Amino acid sequence: MTEGSSNTRMNDRKKRSPGLGGVTLTKAGTWRARVLDNEGKRVTLGAFPTEVIAHQVLEAALDDLDAARKRATGPITLAAWGERWFTQRTADGVRGLVQERSVWKRHVLPVLGSTPLADVTYRQIAAWFEGLRKVRATMCVSGGSRGGRRVPSERLLARCTLLHALRLVKGALQAAQQAG
Repeated sequence: MTEGSSNTRMNDRKKRSPGLGGVTLTKAGTWRARVLDNEGKRVTLGAFPTEVIAHQVLEAALDDLDAARKRATGPITLAAWGERWFTQRTADGVRGLVQERSVWKRHVLPVLGSTPLADVTYRQIAAWFEGLRKVRATMCVSGGSRGGRRVPSERLLARCTLLHALRLVKGALQAAQQAG
C-alpha cells in the first residue's frame, strides 16, 4: 500500500460516521491505525511495524466500539420511550405536559420505568394500577408546590390522578406500537 491508502481513508475532510477507521503508511515507514469513536472523534490507535498488525488492532477496536454501541442502545425501556414520547408531544404543541410529566415521573417511572418496552404486559399494568390505588397522596409542606418538600397525607391518590396515570401509560404504549 502507498502512504495515505486504506480501506477507509481517514484524511478525507467530509464527516464520517462513528465506528469507521483506517490504516495508513507513515513517513517513518510504520503503519498507523485510526478510528472514529462513538462520539465521532478521531482516535489514533498507534503505529505498528506491519500493515497486518495495524489492521488487526483496527478490527479489534471496531469490534469494541460496536459492542459498546450495542450495550448503550440495548432494549428500550418504558422510561426511555416515555422521554421520547413527551419530547415529540412537546414538539407537536400538546398542552398540559407539565402536569403529565409530573404524574409520569411520580407514579409511572418508579414501578414501570425500567421495564423493557417489549416486555410490558397487561398483567404488569394491572398489578401496577392496583398498587397505585393503595398509594397515599402527598402534600407539600415547604417551598411551594414545585420543588418543595413533600410528605404523605392521610388520603389516597384521587381517582382522577389514577386515571390520568393509566391514560398516560396507555398513550405511551399506543404510540410505541404505532412507531413499531
